[in-house]
Amino acid sequence: MVSSYVVVDSAVGVKREVNRKFGRHEKHSVLLPYHEELTCELDARFDHIKHGLVTAVLVNEQRPALRNFVFALKTFVSTYGFRFSKEEHIQLIHLLYLILVRKDQWPDIVNYAAKAIEDLVNKSYFTYEDLTLEWEPLYNLYYGANYGKLEEIDGKNLRNAVFRLKRFYRPSDTPKIWNRIQVHLSPRYSTKEFCDLALLFLPVKMTTEEHKKYGAALWFDTMWKMYEIVEMGNKWGEELPNLFATLAYNNPDFMDWTPLYDAVFTRAIRAMGLSIREGKAATSDSTNTVCLGGLARMIVATLGGPYGCQRNLERMMQLVEPFMHPSNESSHTLLVLVFLQNVLQELVNRYKEERIKAHKRQVDFSDCVPINRQVFSDYHHLLHVSVKFYLTDSDIEKFVDAVLQSLLYSLYTKDGTASKAPGRLVMILGSLCPGRVFPRFFEHAYPAIFAVDEPHRLTQTLDCLFEVVFLIGNDSDPTIRRLNMEKDWINEMEEIRSPTSPIARYSLEALSHSLEFNIKDKLTSFRCHLFYFLEMLIEGIDINDVAKANIAIHNLTLIFFIVPILDYSDCIKYHNDLTDEEKALCMMSMRLPVLAEMALDKMLGIIESLAVTAPKDSSNIIGGFKDAATKEGSEEKILKKAIDRCVAAIFKNANDVVTAKLGRKMLDFVKTNQFESSLATDMIASMMAFMTYELPSFWVLFAEHVLRKLKMVLTQTLEKHIAQRPGAGTLTRHIFETDDNDKVGELTPQPNETNGIKEKKMVPSSK
Repeated sequence: MVSSYVVVDSAVGVKREVNRKFGRHEKHSVLLPYHEELTCELDARFDHIKHGLVTAVLVNEQRPALRNFVFALKTFVSTYGFRFSKEEHIQLIHLLYLILVRKDQWPDIVNYAAKAIEDLVNKSYFTYEDLTLEWEPLYNLYYGANYGKLEEIDGKNLRNAVFRLKRFYRPSDTPKIWNRIQVHLSPRYSTKEFCDLALLFLPVKMTTEEHKKYGAALWFDTMWKMYEIVEMGNKWGEELPNLFATLAYNNPDFMDWTPLYDAVFTRAIRAMGLSIREGKAATSDSTNTVCLGGLARMIVATLGGPYGCQRNLERMMQLVEPFMHPSNESSHTLLVLVFLQNVLQELVNRYKEERIKAHKRQVDFSDCVPINRQVFSDYHHLLHVSVKFYLTDSDIEKFVDAVLQSLLYSLYTKDGTASKAPGRLVMILGSLCPGRVFPRFFEHAYPAIFAVDEPHRLTQTLDCLFEVVFLIGNDSDPTIRRLNMEKDWINEMEEIRSPTSPIARYSLEALSHSLEFNIKDKLTSFRCHLFYFLEMLIEGIDINDVAKANIAIHNLTLIFFIVPILDYSDCIKYHNDLTDEEKALCMMSMRLPVLAEMALDKMLGIIESLAVTAPKDSSNIIGGFKDAATKEGSEEKILKKAIDRCVAAIFKNANDVVTAKLGRKMLDFVKTNQFESSLATDMIASMMAFMTYELPSFWVLFAEHVLRKLKMVLTQTLEKHIAQRPGAGTLTRHIFETDDNDKVGELTPQPNETNGIKEKKMVPSSK
């Protein structure tokens, strides 16, 4: 029999793609078995598009040839990326630029060319050194489409392309552009025109020397003064902070940014609705919500370095913190969360550009110590920004300390639209600085689990735990500095555990007898807290609070997928390179099979609780199978799905010994319980389906039980009725003719001649 599986060596395809030296292109096609044929087809398609563009331009065939080929190029780039060389990439940008600015060009071709240029320039690292373009033809086209007489061209479609093309202007052209734009700073024109043209045509990405000679030194004072004075202009509030942030990030040594911080942070406070000026009403200007992204980018761009805004950020967050307390929740809460989300997103982007990306932030290490020079020597050909303006670990720690408490307060917000955001933001902080975030989070998580009078506090804390549990389980770096918690929660959990708990025999004191040291003293990372979270989550499964039970089961499912459910204690005998903490965790893993069994017992207990429902009236039987009250509601559907996923996680991630024991427990539960509630029956049937999918060997045992029960239910009259249906008589006859000792697993197919056609008949084997 020929196998239907195909093995693809993607490494060969990736190597072939890399050797061709393409730009940023999609590489997922290397996973296909017909990658070579697809490569040839894509090459032929690109050659066809390239030659079609050139031919249409040479013969002046504008419509439909040029329009269709420009659209085909845009589709090719958006689907397959930059699947061509750098030289071809630059030539395509230049060609489309000439098509775009051609005099009396068709409007639809202008729109198609603008969209294609946007895709070609986006995510590329070209500058004016690679390609130089003239700014004036594009300026005339954009101004005519938006403010002039070119009404047939939609100027909004040109905006992104014009903005991305300004990187190709010569720095020496900046004075000419500025002189052309300054004309609109007069009563004859609107300030909107001046701002719009300045943002789209003034080049920002150039060296500090070029900026001081013919760049920002010409226009920065004017633009900043306009930003300080004009507060009601829509364009000023939204986009000017982005202009200043780009300049501050790419040229941090251009000037001393400290005098600007008071204005920036004052605007941020007003934008979040936290103005405390007596007798002043909050204005609905552009500094409300819309400019929060630009202000956040400006703040993150100026973090670190000799002109850093860290102190101003700390002062602002000290002001924000009381407003984020749960007792002070109001309309400003959502605005503060939007601002914090923008700040964290910009910080993550900066972190990736400085430490992770292949094309990292440009650096000049001429004034660096030798150790830093060694770090950046691999990409020194890109660099011109001093390392002293980079974010250090100390800068990140100070930032985390400044914003963490406000985020922890926001975990308990009652606004449904913003309830999920704080947990994700805490997760971002935890990935940046786990040693400072998780101890503070544990100080909120453990008390919330123990609290009995604030149910929403527990569910919202568990929502955050769901976001950070993977990072907690992955905390294994011994070099991370971890803050001490105010309370020793591990000792607290060991002391309050009931002596009758199945985990009591695996306490730290009992497990330490097998080792030469005290386990508690060696638990330095946060991974050990997962064992205690499992205990508390299992206790949190309560049918009387469906919301709490649902989020508790979701967390259990995630932990059971992360941690293999088996006993690792024997690893100590076979691995001599384990640290003391790893040995301690191996001993604590003896709890995992017990915890999985406890979780399964809790979920089976939920089914028992749902088995009996109140009748709708006195004429109905309590818990009747056809009772309308047993229909699934929204909560039951959510809970059923959560239980199914948790059962699948347990049986998928456990070893054979654990799955055999738990499978037998479920089989005994089905055999010893009988439900008249359709809801309970559907839930146990769904659990059985997920269990047998992960553990097919138990399907036979469940099938035997079903066949025995069918013999008790099916009558002879019903048998005759079923036997009249095609294909049903064989199974029914087998149910009534076999003894209880016969095994369904021993059925063997045998051929039966009927009208010359061989049929397979299921009969008991001789055994």
